[in-house]
Amino acid sequence: MTEERGQAQSFLAKAFKSYYFHHVESVEIPVEIERREFGYLNFSGEMVRHLAFPNEGEFKAVMVRESPRSAYCSVGYYDFPALPMEEKGYRKADLAFDIDSDDLSLACTAEHDFAYCGNCGRPSKAAGDKCPFCGSGDISTVHWVCGKCLGAAKEEAIKLVEFLESDFGIPASEVAVYFSGNRGFHLSAVGSKYEMLDQRGRSEMVEYMAGKGFTARQMGLLPRRTAEELTPKVPIPEEPGWRGRLISAVEEMDGFGSREALVQEFMEHPELVESMIDRTVDRIGVKVDAGVTIDTHRVFRMGGTLHDKSGLVKKRYESLADADPLVDAVAFGSEPVRLAVSYSPIFWLLGNSYGPYEREVIELPMYAAVYLVAKGLAQPSRANG
Repeated sequence: MTEERGQAQSFLAKAFKSYYFHHVESVEIPVEIERREFGYLNFSGEMVRHLAFPNEGEFKAVMVRESPRSAYCSVGYYDFPALPMEEKGYRKADLAFDIDSDDLSLACTAEHDFAYCGNCGRPSKAAGDKCPFCGSGDISTVHWVCGKCLGAAKEEAIKLVEFLESDFGIPASEVAVYFSGNRGFHLSAVGSKYEMLDQRGRSEMVEYMAGKGFTARQMGLLPRRTAEELTPKVPIPEEPGWRGRLISAVEEMDGFGSREALVQEFMEHPELVESMIDRTVDRIGVKVDAGVTIDTHRVFRMGGTLHDKSGLVKKRYESLADADPLVDAVAFGSEPVRLAVSYSPIFWLLGNSYGPYEREVIELPMYAAVYLVAKGLAQPSRANG
């Protein structure tokens, strides 16, 4: 398998090299470039960090020369970004958010995620640290992506933008929204009033948007009270923050048309109402990767660069309403490539369906070939010459 992996790496390196040679102008340059730390993952598997560039031209020259698997830029700003972390001289950091469909507990993941053996190239649904077919320990979990996954992640991104605007005062126009290039969305706010916020403050922000700790009590529903006492304490939809947001969601549910109805149900079935509120908070709260937001020294994948696990672009959207990442973020053309595919579930790119495949040699357009090779499920056939 070592030779086959080498062929796959060589194929990807050549493809990425072509992309950056022709599209380096598509890579987004961060503000205050001279205060940022840069890093990249090369095709030897080495993560190179603590790089600094005085200007856009020098950065792009390195991107074309190195054509990395992944390219990153710090969310933090430093006096000396090329020095070791303890000597950089931290100043401030952008707000950054990562929404990954794999963290959303979606039912579709059980249908399409699988374990894959790097030794024999066979998939399995069985959990374990060894391949059930060849006994190898070279097992990895492949988190596939479908339209349902990305649709759910997009809804989370939309909710996040709404929270930032309504509850934190960051205008939607100042929040940059991207398809991550693989299974979700990245969002960042540059130059907001929260750029000096420390890690604890960012953690509290994440917890607030998730509704952590919000209970029936915060809705004014207290035990051993009369309906006359409770009703005035229950919020109205116009109230700002979580109380107004939650009562709006509750009033849209069957059986609850008003504050009075909610109070009456609580009087009769308090446990059921408390459970319903917990489920509603979980549904309308925002689920982000807290580690990304909290880490003010994080290096974040750069807009316009390729994702190493898909070959798709980290694509920026001015509006998420019509975003279709599996069409919009395709980076390569349609020239035919012959591939030896070990395994692949069905996947969609540019509106076309491919797969399923298992232990077969097929011809695919370049964009689909890069996708499968980046996933580690295929390698170019010798028939390509």
